[in-house]
Amino acid sequence: MKHLFFSYSRQQLHYAEMLVYELQKAKQEVWFDLQRLIPGSNWSNSIEQGIDGCRGLVLLLSKAAYESSNVEKEWRRALRAGKPIFVVLFEDVRLPPELQDTSIIDTRQGFDDTAWRLVECVTSDAVCRDAIPPSRWLPRAMEREPRRVVMTLLIDGLVFVGGVFAVYLSAFDYPADQWINTVYRGLISFSDRLGFLWK
Repeated sequence: MKHLFFSYSRQQLHYAEMLVYELQKAKQEVWFDLQRLIPGSNWSNSIEQGIDGCRGLVLLLSKAAYESSNVEKEWRRALRAGKPIFVVLFEDVRLPPELQDTSIIDTRQGFDDTAWRLVECVTSDAVCRDAIPPSRWLPRAMEREPRRVVMTLLIDGLVFVGGVFAVYLSAFDYPADQWINTVYRGLISFSDRLGFLWK
């Protein structure tokens, strides 16, 4: 049986090692750089040979992998050779158009489910496609506590404006420390009055 080529960013090395272990435990031969590359050898040629001789490429797609030119070269080479690509979605990343129709496994369902789905996917002829959650445009903190975040941004904005105004007044020999102290007391009073929003 031909091997699977594992493509990833070193920023996700630990997660990649765990997935490779699960694949190998399931009797799948995996080309993994830490296990295959020999010090002093031509790494570029070894990688190209690993891709050309594989039966499929597993791509652990993260933001770092998406931005990596080396990772892109690997999956594009496999794609040109007609190799199936199994995308393991590590985090919320927009898929390149060329990978829209590939198998997709979403890691955010938990590692055990991810490993099981990946093994199932690489051992079958079917295209596996997990339902991908929509891209997030709001920070998690905003979703959990919108009032707290809004108040924090509002107060930070007032502090910034107050600081700019203090610098402006200092140009006219107005005691800036007195102005800053007044602004600070005002902000404390303001936040106390609207403290119910923080609860």
